Amino acid sequence: MSTAEDKTIAIGEKIRTRLLNQPLAKFRRPDTKVTTLLNISALRFTLPDNTQIDLPLQDTFVIGRQQGNSRTVDLDLDPYGGSSAGISRIHAEVVIAQGMIYIRDMGSKNGVYLNNEELYSGKNYKLHDGDTLLLGSLKMRVDFVP
Repeated sequence: MSTAEDKTIAIGEKIRTRLLNQPLAKFRRPDTKVTTLLNISALRFTLPDNTQIDLPLQDTFVIGRQQGNSRTVDLDLDPYGGSSAGISRIHAEVVIAQGMIYIRDMGSKNGVYLNNEELYSGKNYKLHDGDTLLLGSLKMRVDFVP
């Protein structure tokens, strides 16, 4: 074996040893029990006609249209004119991680806007209490319910 190979193996062993000697907690997924971290129980989506839809908090949920969709949609916008408003079957996803609430466009055809700013597909954007979302042409307000 050459000295270059010896050094590579030695460095690999040092990294392996350091990783294996780390406490297990360092490698666990961050706590996403958001009800305790955020002190809220649900997200409320208020539509233009003042219809309010409350969704209990969970790690992730999908916004879209259930009709013709094999994947379960947590917030089905079909009954609220989702199809005519240009809502995709899998339009957006709300993700709760590390005590924060995020929204991401899931590659929708007609886009997602957060407070009038277009979101890049696949990127997480932080949601705040009272933010306005535009999915396709359907506008809604998001409120955090204690």
